[in-house]
Amino acid sequence: MKAVGYLKSLAIAEPESLIDFTADLPQPAGRDLRVAVKAVSVNPVDTKVRLRAAPKLGEPPKILGYDAAGVVDAVGSEVTLFKPGDEVFYAGSIARSGSNAEMHLVDERIVGRKPASLSFAKAASLPLTSITAWELLFDRFAVTRGNAPDGRALLVIGGAGGVGSIIIQLTRKLTGLSVIAPLAASATYMAGPAPWSNKADNGRRATRSLAGSERISIAVMPSCTSSPTPGMENFAR
Repeated sequence: MKAVGYLKSLAIAEPESLIDFTADLPQPAGRDLRVAVKAVSVNPVDTKVRLRAAPKLGEPPKILGYDAAGVVDAVGSEVTLFKPGDEVFYAGSIARSGSNAEMHLVDERIVGRKPASLSFAKAASLPLTSITAWELLFDRFAVTRGNAPDGRALLVIGGAGGVGSIIIQLTRKLTGLSVIAPLAASATYMAGPAPWSNKADNGRRATRSLAGSERISIAVMPSCTSSPTPGMENFAR
């Protein structure tokens, strides 16, 4: 089968940072599904693994890829949840060969049925960001599910990103929390005592002002950066 992988941890601009090669067709066993991959998405974990975990000398190229959507091609002897022909999507395991290949093995217990309303490409964009957003909101912050008005607000710094955008949608659809998120650089913040323009301050003024708001009970900054947004320390409560 055709696959994309790497042998050395190189800068992405280098011609051999990713290479096309032919790999053996994987054989499903146990609870494995073999999925004919139709679409994948790239996540930060892909770049981190590529830069920090090169194959050893003599080993075949390492295949990246965790989010994928496709059609079940074959199943292991213990599979009970899916059958060949089922359309699926999932975030695979970092401990196994990745999804940047024509065929991919994944444990059926971490696989979902692809929504009929979504294309393969759209479905492949969801798994890892959605899992991260769900676990952050409902497991780590223990937000109660239900649409009864809560009276509190959730501040999402980086709401236009993958995880941030999913957190906003989950919060609006499944909880009674209000959601506040800074907008684009040329837009206006609508929370706080009065709206203001966010031109060159990159959210600093917004964050400092909101830090004093009693409405803000939970604050999330999904995008990890080396320089946290000033004022975020005020939300550590």
